[in-house]
Amino acid sequence: MKASQMIQEFANLRTLVVGDLILDEYIFGNATRISSEAPVMVIKQGRVTSVPGGAANVAMNIMALGARTGAIGVIGKDALAVVLEDALKMSGVDPLWVFNDAGRPTTRKTRIISNHSHQVLRLDLEVDTPASDEIAETMYVAIEEHS
Repeated sequence: MKASQMIQEFANLRTLVVGDLILDEYIFGNATRISSEAPVMVIKQGRVTSVPGGAANVAMNIMALGARTGAIGVIGKDALAVVLEDALKMSGVDPLWVFNDAGRPTTRKTRIISNHSHQVLRLDLEVDTPASDEIAETMYVAIEEHS
Protein backbone atom coordinates (compact mmCIF):
# COMPACT_ATOMS: atom_id res chain seq x y z
CA MET A 1 0.00 0.00 0.00
CA LYS A 2 1.31 3.44 -0.92
CA ALA A 3 1.80 6.15 1.68
CA SER A 4 -0.91 8.30 0.08
CA GLN A 5 -3.39 5.41 0.34
CA MET A 6 -2.43 4.82 3.98
CA ILE A 7 -3.06 8.47 4.82
CA GLN A 8 -6.46 8.33 3.11
CA GLU A 9 -7.34 5.31 5.25
CA PHE A 10 -6.74 7.36 8.41
CA ALA A 11 -10.22 8.82 8.01
CA ASN A 12 -11.62 5.36 8.82
CA LEU A 13 -9.59 4.92 11.99
CA ARG A 14 -10.57 5.55 15.58
CA THR A 15 -7.59 5.85 17.91
CA LEU A 16 -6.94 6.42 21.57
CA VAL A 17 -3.61 7.83 22.75
CA VAL A 18 -2.69 6.94 26.33
CA GLY A 19 0.15 8.76 28.02
CA ASP A 20 1.55 11.89 29.59
CA LEU A 21 -0.56 14.91 28.71
CA ILE A 22 1.79 17.87 28.83
CA LEU A 23 1.54 21.58 28.17
CA ASP A 24 4.60 22.80 26.28
CA GLU A 25 5.25 26.47 26.95
CA TYR A 26 7.67 28.58 24.95
CA ILE A 27 8.97 31.91 26.22
CA PHE A 28 10.73 33.90 23.52
CA GLY A 29 13.02 36.78 24.30
CA ASN A 30 16.34 38.41 23.59
CA ALA A 31 19.53 38.03 25.55
CA THR A 32 20.37 41.55 26.60
CA ARG A 33 23.33 41.10 28.95
CA ILE A 34 25.00 38.91 31.55
CA SER A 35 23.57 39.21 35.05
CA SER A 36 25.65 40.94 37.71
CA GLU A 37 24.35 38.39 40.25
CA ALA A 38 25.66 35.26 38.51
CA PRO A 39 27.28 34.36 35.18
CA VAL A 40 23.96 33.81 33.39
CA MET A 41 22.18 35.49 30.51
CA VAL A 42 19.44 37.99 31.19
CA ILE A 43 16.58 37.34 28.76
CA LYS A 44 14.13 40.15 28.13
CA GLN A 45 10.84 38.30 27.85
CA GLY A 46 8.74 38.74 24.75
CA ARG A 47 6.08 36.43 23.31
CA VAL A 48 4.79 33.41 25.25
CA THR A 49 2.98 30.49 23.59
CA SER A 50 1.58 27.21 24.87
CA VAL A 51 0.79 24.07 22.88
CA PRO A 52 -0.16 20.51 23.80
CA GLY A 53 2.87 18.28 24.26
CA GLY A 54 3.66 14.65 25.01
CA ALA A 55 0.75 12.30 24.32
CA ALA A 56 -1.51 15.31 23.69
CA ASN A 57 0.75 16.32 20.79
CA VAL A 58 0.71 12.77 19.42
CA ALA A 59 -3.11 12.78 19.51
CA MET A 60 -3.21 16.11 17.65
CA ASN A 61 -0.83 14.78 14.99
CA ILE A 62 -3.01 11.71 14.45
CA MET A 63 -6.06 14.00 14.19
CA ALA A 64 -4.24 16.09 11.58
CA LEU A 65 -3.88 12.93 9.48
CA GLY A 66 -7.66 12.46 9.58
CA ALA A 67 -8.32 9.82 12.24
CA ARG A 68 -10.85 10.30 15.02
CA THR A 69 -8.72 10.50 18.14
CA GLY A 70 -9.17 10.57 21.86
CA ALA A 71 -6.57 11.11 24.54
CA ILE A 72 -6.43 9.55 27.96
CA GLY A 73 -4.23 10.76 30.76
CA VAL A 74 -4.04 12.59 34.05
CA ILE A 75 -3.73 16.34 34.43
CA GLY A 76 -4.04 18.65 37.39
CA LYS A 77 -7.05 20.65 38.43
CA ASP A 78 -5.51 24.03 37.69
CA ALA A 79 -5.35 26.84 35.14
CA LEU A 80 -2.85 24.88 33.01
CA ALA A 81 -5.37 22.04 32.77
CA VAL A 82 -7.95 24.41 31.31
CA VAL A 83 -5.47 25.66 28.70
CA LEU A 84 -4.51 22.10 27.73
CA GLU A 85 -8.10 20.82 27.53
CA ASP A 86 -9.19 23.84 25.48
CA ALA A 87 -6.34 23.30 23.02
CA LEU A 88 -7.27 19.63 22.64
CA LYS A 89 -10.92 20.49 22.05
CA MET A 90 -10.02 23.16 19.48
CA SER A 91 -7.89 20.65 17.57
CA GLY A 92 -10.73 18.14 17.45
CA VAL A 93 -9.20 15.65 19.87
CA ASP A 94 -11.90 14.25 22.12
CA PRO A 95 -10.55 14.76 25.64
CA LEU A 96 -13.37 12.69 27.11
CA TRP A 97 -10.86 10.57 29.00
CA VAL A 98 -8.79 13.33 30.59
CA PHE A 99 -8.80 12.90 34.35
CA ASN A 100 -8.20 15.82 36.70
CA ASP A 101 -6.22 15.12 39.86
CA ALA A 102 -6.27 17.99 42.35
CA GLY A 103 -3.26 16.47 44.08
CA ARG A 104 -0.88 17.14 41.20
CA PRO A 105 -0.14 20.00 38.84
CA THR A 106 -0.69 19.73 35.11
CA THR A 107 2.72 18.86 33.67
CA ARG A 108 4.33 21.85 31.97
CA LYS A 109 7.64 21.97 30.12
CA THR A 110 8.74 25.59 29.76
CA ARG A 111 11.45 26.37 27.22
CA ILE A 112 13.25 29.71 27.24
CA ILE A 113 14.21 30.62 23.68
CA SER A 114 16.72 33.42 23.15
CA ASN A 115 17.23 35.48 20.01
CA HIS A 116 14.56 33.55 18.06
CA SER A 117 16.34 30.20 17.90
CA HIS A 118 18.51 29.17 20.85
CA GLN A 119 16.94 27.23 23.68
CA VAL A 120 18.83 28.29 26.78
CA LEU A 121 16.77 26.60 29.49
CA ARG A 122 13.97 24.12 30.07
CA LEU A 123 12.02 24.22 33.30
CA ASP A 124 9.79 21.22 34.11
CA LEU A 125 6.78 21.33 36.41
CA GLU A 126 5.69 17.74 37.00
CA VAL A 127 4.91 15.03 39.49
CA ASP A 128 6.28 11.69 38.36
CA THR A 129 4.48 9.45 40.83
CA PRO A 130 1.77 7.14 39.49
CA ALA A 131 -1.85 8.25 39.48
CA SER A 132 -3.96 7.18 42.43
CA ASP A 133 -5.48 3.70 42.34
CA GLU A 134 -8.93 5.28 42.02
CA ILE A 135 -7.96 7.33 38.95
CA ALA A 136 -6.07 4.38 37.41
CA GLU A 137 -9.15 2.16 37.80
CA THR A 138 -11.43 4.81 36.31
CA MET A 139 -9.04 5.16 33.35
CA TYR A 140 -8.97 1.39 32.84
CA VAL A 141 -12.78 1.22 32.83
CA ALA A 142 -12.97 4.10 30.32
CA ILE A 143 -10.54 2.33 27.99
CA GLU A 144 -12.52 -0.93 28.24
CA GLU A 145 -15.85 0.82 27.59
CA HIS A 146 -14.58 2.72 24.55
CA SER A 147 -12.49 -0.01 22.88
